[in-house]
Amino acid sequence: MSSKNNLIDQAKVHFKNRNYQSAKIILEEALATDPNCSQAYEFLAYIAGNSGEADLSHQLLEKACSLNDCTSSALYYLGSSHLGLGNHTQAAVYFEGAIKKQENFFEAYHDLGTTQAYLGHKEAAKNTYIKALSLKQDSPELYYNLARLEDDFRNYEGAIQHYNRSIQLAPNFVAAIINRAIAFKELKKYPEAFASYDLAIKLQPTCADAWSNRGVAFYDLRRYEEALASYEQAIKIQPSHTEAWINKSTVLHDLKRYQEAIEAYKEATRLNPRGSLIDGSLIHLKSAICDWSNFDNDFEYLNQKIADGINVISPFAWLALSDSEQLNLRVAELFTNDQYPKPKIIVPFRKHIDKKKIRLGYYSL
Repeated sequence: MSSKNNLIDQAKVHFKNRNYQSAKIILEEALATDPNCSQAYEFLAYIAGNSGEADLSHQLLEKACSLNDCTSSALYYLGSSHLGLGNHTQAAVYFEGAIKKQENFFEAYHDLGTTQAYLGHKEAAKNTYIKALSLKQDSPELYYNLARLEDDFRNYEGAIQHYNRSIQLAPNFVAAIINRAIAFKELKKYPEAFASYDLAIKLQPTCADAWSNRGVAFYDLRRYEEALASYEQAIKIQPSHTEAWINKSTVLHDLKRYQEAIEAYKEATRLNPRGSLIDGSLIHLKSAICDWSNFDNDFEYLNQKIADGINVISPFAWLALSDSEQLNLRVAELFTNDQYPKPKIIVPFRKHIDKKKIRLGYYSL
């Protein structure tokens, strides 16, 4: 009978050649020899993951990582699995464990930074990303994530620098191009913003986010017809794009096309019943065309939302409905951190690996 180590080596060769069934048979033989063979569980997890059995892969990785001699790669991939499931606290534990075992593990540092960002630990995430950058300088996802953090810090110049580097490394990285455009818009550098939006649309004409955010830039400049055309193109591409519907209703309101604005708000409400400002804007628009049906109930509903600390109506719209100075102040406070039209596309922080297949390059043979 072959030794456990020989069996693992044989299984690795079959795995590398994608002979998963042969590898699985050998790994099961290794477990018969040693039921606590962590590498056998680890490779069985990789086979399950590459075969589309995500739940089984996660379970096998948990078994591998419960054993003392588990590898840094097993810890990393279990952390990656938790990150994909949104279990950010658990993900951080396993990424940190992988780093303890392998000090210069770029992927673990990168995805630990992403996990910290999702947990809201932005300064820690930035420091972790900088450590990752010291290990590798050619990852477009890393520069993208650093830019996203600078966006959150409102350091738009710094964000643009990182987006530029990300785009240099990955010229077709549409999300980076769009977010760079948003950063330019925040700095009121509109020619640069439009150039980035145009590039994103050229690369991906069916990107609804690019069209919707381009509309926001036009709206800022009070080029309402061009904004409306951009929003409508976004909706044509993606009829469920809530932000585009909200932005469309906003510009229709400013064009005094109130009935059309109401219909757009109704569609936004249907798509996202809990969307911020949608209900309040709809009620305000109804009053603008003297539609007082159900007004008492609507007004009571708005008062309750405001009392609950929910940003449900803009200060301008609220002033047309209420003369309470206390409520007016509260509405203004709630509005300051959440305004329409929405410019952000809410592109998440990126994991290092977007590919489904586990590759040999991420652990030692």
